[in-house]
Amino acid sequence: KIRVVDETGREWLELEPWRKEIEEEKMEEKKEVEEKEKIKKEEDK
Repeated sequence: KIRVVDETGREWLELEPWRKEIEEEKMEEKKEVEEKEKIKKEEDK
């Protein structure tokens, strides 16, 4: 079992390894989307 703390400081306790991988993938995707949106906003100015 794994103890994980996300960037907001919340803790997920006892995540199974596969679950942790899914969460990490989601976070990566979220970051990519945020980057793209930031770039889009810059271009709109």
